[in-house]
Amino acid sequence: MRHAEFESFCQKVQSGQEAHVKHIVTHKIGKILSCHPEDYEFEVDVNGEHKTWIAENCKAED
Repeated sequence: MRHAEFESFCQKVQSGQEAHVKHIVTHKIGKILSCHPEDYEFEVDVNGEHKTWIAENCKAED
């Protein structure tokens, strides 16, 4: 995921909108809870489990 797309997702979440990403290695879908711009990471919820995903391993979930 590019930085511009990462920032767009972070802005959505910060404004209260729901956003989901797909992990390109595990193929799991996570709901974004928060962003860590300094580390280029998402905090996500995957079926009730809290995970930290590097944005480079994520893509937009349609």
